[in-house]
Amino acid sequence: MTYKNFLHEYRPGIEYHANLRNINNAEVSSVFNKYSKYGYIIISPSACAAEFGLDLMDSEYSSKRNEIDAARIREMIGILKKNRYSYMPVYARFVEKADIFHEEHTYERAVIIFNYHTGRNVKLGRDINQPGDAESLKGLVELGQELAEQFNQKCFLYQELGQPMQYVYRDGNKCDAFVGDETNFNWVTRQYWVELRDRLTGGGIPTEGFSRLAPRNICRLFEIEKKYAGCYVNPAPSGISQRRGRSANKEIFPRF
Repeated sequence: MTYKNFLHEYRPGIEYHANLRNINNAEVSSVFNKYSKYGYIIISPSACAAEFGLDLMDSEYSSKRNEIDAARIREMIGILKKNRYSYMPVYARFVEKADIFHEEHTYERAVIIFNYHTGRNVKLGRDINQPGDAESLKGLVELGQELAEQFNQKCFLYQELGQPMQYVYRDGNKCDAFVGDETNFNWVTRQYWVELRDRLTGGGIPTEGFSRLAPRNICRLFEIEKKYAGCYVNPAPSGISQRRGRSANKEIFPRF
């Protein structure tokens, strides 16, 4: 079956064939702006190709890579549900080239985890999704360190309201992230995918076009060319039932 989005990776049984939504979409940006006000992190569960013995020249490379990454994002989302933080899966599209004869179009998964969590509202007498505070933001950073350790990620991106963006490493050390004042969804995600990936593989900070990168993070078994080609999120729910199901699982998504 050919899918047009990635809902099936963490919502088994869903057969919904709407296309992915580009993050430049106004509705997607407005959702991000609403939930990012109280702080967030971005972290990827994606596996290193070399870590699992994958070869870009293998005819089944894409399917094998997708199978591994799908299992890892299911595992990460399961952890987030237990910790009651809200999240939005995001997908960066890359063109990968090992040589002039081998080109693959791949998607790398990441999750934006917002400082929004499910808590008890005494007045309403039920659990609701609500903004977090300084204490829950501290807990979110600690959760990010645990996830980085579990999924073999060297660091993750951290944004605190009114503060410069930072990279947080597994050991808790931090360093400033991007240079500039822009914080819109499109700019943040592009910088995350391009600059962060290049830093983790030891290269300089790329500008446009192809950049020589290792397959993932600290893996350097072979070099490939990776070109960032945009970032996407899953589409809005198809109806009330799907909306309730995704909301109950702490997912943040476009409304339309």
